[in-house]
Amino acid sequence: MLVGIAALLVIIFKVADVKSIGNQSTYQLKAYFDNIGSLKVRSPVKIGGVVVGRVSDISLDTEYYTPVVTLSIGTQYGYFPDTSSARS
Repeated sequence: MLVGIAALLVIIFKVADVKSIGNQSTYQLKAYFDNIGSLKVRSPVKIGGVVVGRVSDISLDTEYYTPVVTLSIGTQYGYFPDTSSARS
């Protein structure tokens, strides 16, 4: 019975793409896009192919009607300047 529960938990963590259990230190960035395509919450944020964070929220700027993507970036990768830009 315990082996079955353990196996089920492993499958759940694999499907959910959980990397670790605990509190990884992150900070939030907001990015504004013209089009986010099929981007989803929990999608990886990569720099040079290295995962540095995850998409934590997707919303709509109701003043300009553009998508706003909130990114949770690991603090171990440093802080990005406010003037940074990105490509999708």
